[in-house]
Amino acid sequence: MEAVPLDQLRAPARTYLRTAPLLTRSQAPAALRAALLESAFVEDGLLPYAEALHGLGLNLPWRTLWSLPLPGVASVTTGVLPSPEGSGRPVATLVVPAEASTITLVHDLLRPGYVDADPAQVLPPRRTRAPQPRTGSLATPTT
Repeated sequence: MEAVPLDQLRAPARTYLRTAPLLTRSQAPAALRAALLESAFVEDGLLPYAEALHGLGLNLPWRTLWSLPLPGVASVTTGVLPSPEGSGRPVATLVVPAEASTITLVHDLLRPGYVDADPAQVLPPRRTRAPQPRTGSLATPTT
């Protein structure tokens, strides 16, 4: 591909070239490399190519639901926005420094878009703990 001028390459080839150093130098397993490429396709708005990677029969460790550029964001924290049903909505809070103050935005983690919610209502994610081993067990809990 490098013999072809960059401006003549189609978008999927440009995405691959952008990620090729990560894919080739990391020596990661094939499923992880495919997942990284899938994320890059989503970042570049090439959703059919991202979906195609899920049809290859590899057990990808994640699925990239959306991608959001974060210019000017000082910090990102994940949490849960309580819901009346009790299940909670996974969200991220984005802190953006402004001229006179700081703006905190709440972004949905399951779909693209901001949530009209008070950032103070966002709770830290619940941490699940492995069951404690019974007396005499050699098992150690994983966290």
